[in-house]
Amino acid sequence: MQEIGRVRRLIGNNPESNAMVLRFIAHQYGVTSLADLPAKVVRAICKRPAAFARAVKQHCETHLLQ
Repeated sequence: MQEIGRVRRLIGNNPESNAMVLRFIAHQYGVTSLADLPAKVVRAICKRPAAFARAVKQHCETHLLQ
């Protein structure tokens, strides 16, 4: 799927960022990889990458404080 490639490029190759994204999608959507995300979610990420990044960051920060 072309959109999955786009999401991977948006995330980049930073291992820490990748780990944060994987934790977020596991918690939010119950999946363990980007390829398993519903197409609707992938399209939403591509449409609003900054909102996705904020959600990931907020989720991970919240869990670090607990």
